[in-house]
Amino acid sequence: MPAALVIARYVLREGRRAHLPALALLLAAVTAAGAVFVGSLAPIDGERARLVTAAAFLRPLGAILLILHVAAMTVAEMREQRLAMLLACGTGRASLLLGKALGILAWAALFALGAGATLALLGARANLAAWTLGLYAQLALLGLFTLAAALALRRVTPAALAALAFYFLAESLTPLQLMAAAASARSPWNSLADQIVAAVAWALPRFAEFGSGDWLGEAAPHWSEVGHALGQGLIYAVLLYAVAVVDLFRRED
Repeated sequence: MPAALVIARYVLREGRRAHLPALALLLAAVTAAGAVFVGSLAPIDGERARLVTAAAFLRPLGAILLILHVAAMTVAEMREQRLAMLLACGTGRASLLLGKALGILAWAALFALGAGATLALLGARANLAAWTLGLYAQLALLGLFTLAAALALRRVTPAALAALAFYFLAESLTPLQLMAAAASARSPWNSLADQIVAAVAWALPRFAEFGSGDWLGEAAPHWSEVGHALGQGLIYAVLLYAVAVVDLFRRED
């Protein structure tokens, strides 16, 4: 069996040892219960309120859980010299990181499928596949970013904070751009802020385009939007993998 697949299986086993499935099920159950409660309070269109509420909470909860796990697992492996042992046994750096990336992508897929199944149980039918694909692309990017950050920073808290900052900034790009544009229209001094926000928006993925609760209702996405989100995810995933490989080569040479 290729070394990358062996390492990917190890990453999956580490997730089971860390009780990731149980934690994900617990978060999904709590979210579903809260969404049902919110839907019962809605005076009209309770089903839509239930689905939008569940979707709004499942995305960040899944992202935070994956970020914390990847950061803790990667830093623990470095502290216990497990990565150094694998390299000493002849595993190539690229194969090592490819295996870890495949394991993280597998957990991202399981999280996304679990979130989609939760919404299906709550009554979602329309555009559920598109929403789940968008969530998978987002989780995959966050997992790979956390891996690169943990390898570079070598501490759990800074790596997790960097990944969370990346996540929340990428999620809020659209409102930030709108606020910066409105401010620059009122005062020319604010045009610098508008340019800074535009530069940040150019460099980061737009997680708002990776799906929202509105996709489960009347705001049906065109599959070109889904393809655009997946294309963004693929480009950034390749870049993050390349950054992690270069960093690992630099540190070990």
